Amino acid sequence: MGYTKGKPREITEDMVVGYDVYGREIEAGRLSKWAYRQLETQPEMYEALKEISEGRGRYSRDELTHASNTIEDMKALAVQALLKAEGK
Repeated sequence: MGYTKGKPREITEDMVVGYDVYGREIEAGRLSKWAYRQLETQPEMYEALKEISEGRGRYSRDELTHASNTIEDMKALAVQALLKAEGK
């Protein structure tokens, strides 16, 4: 539901929810599809973020080891994500 002057309004796929950098309208349906594609195209990053947020694996160790592991792993994840984004 969207709100217009305090009144709830149904959000439809063709409702304009914003504008892109070129001033073109962005519809709710198109924004929704884009958001889901981002999750689909980056499954490794999604899984890594889940592991980090749940404190699993190397992220659940004692404080000193945890800090070192986190830095090393985040650097490795960033490198992998960048290589994938660059098509390498």
